Amino acid sequence: MDGQSLLPVLKNSETKGREAFLMEFWRYYPENTPSYKGIRTDRYKYIEFEKGRSPWLFDLQNDPKELKNLFGTAEGKAILPMMRRYLTDYNKSLQRK
Repeated sequence: MDGQSLLPVLKNSETKGREAFLMEFWRYYPENTPSYKGIRTDRYKYIEFEKGRSPWLFDLQNDPKELKNLFGTAEGKAILPMMRRYLTDYNKSLQRK
């Protein structure tokens, strides 16, 4: 599994970890969950699904149970460029390895 060691963070809680991390899920039979890629920061979670399903965008600070999808809202439109940039950057960094 690709990644960075969590040891420095575990040894010292003052150590800053990553700004974001990539989430991926590939559909498999008989599971009916669609494939997706997403990015999560301390505050936000953004998920892009395979074709046919709208993205999800959550403010984890104000909505920790992820009940209000901000995608398509005024608030979501302000956050979306940053989260898409994170997702693009993390995907590119994995392709270089």
